[in-house]
Parts: sequence; C-alpha cells; structure tokens
Amino acid sequence: MEKDPTDYNLITYVWISIVSIAGIFVNFLEVNRHCMSWSKTPDLLIDATIAPILGIFMFYLCDSVGMPTVMTAGLIGLFSTFGTRGMYILRRNLIERIIQQRGNHEHDLD
Repeated sequence: MEKDPTDYNLITYVWISIVSIAGIFVNFLEVNRHCMSWSKTPDLLIDATIAPILGIFMFYLCDSVGMPTVMTAGLIGLFSTFGTRGMYILRRNLIERIIQQRGNHEHDLD
C-alpha cells in the first residue's frame, strides 16, 4: 500500500525534527568546543532550519525500504549532520566564487 505524508501523525515529525537538530547541535558543540563564539550562531540557525527537512527526507527513504526504527533514527541524525555540512561547503564555495568574480570584474573596469 502506498503511503503519503498525511499517514504520519504530528509527533512523528516533531521527533524527526528533534533528532535532526540534536545531531546539528552536537556537531556545533564539537566543532566549537575550544573557542565558543557567537559569530557561528547564524551557521547554527541555518543548519537547524535545513536539518529537519533533510531528516524528514531520510525518514521517508528509510520507511520506504522498511528499515528498523532504531537504524532509521541513527541515519536521520547522520544524514542531517552530513547534509548540512555539505550545504555549508556549497554555500562557502558559492560565496568565494561570487567574491572572485566581483574582484575580476573590478579589474576589467580599469
């Protein structure tokens, strides 16, 4: 039988979000354990926004193949953490390219 997102109750989505954000928060504390800086807070907020979306996506994948609940929870945390790290790398590279292109165009005007 085909499932859709309305087949799950709200508590399921809340738990997925909590597991996703917990993974992000633990990663944030681990990375910043030597020097806690408030300048990293925007990264944490962006990751905490993206992580539940990635977690729900992973939940649907695990549920579609009939994976056990405990393994699903672990994969949700891992996928959320590594997915947001990948998004961070893409975001950083995009910003660097934009800065480089603006720098190159400024020299073209001379």
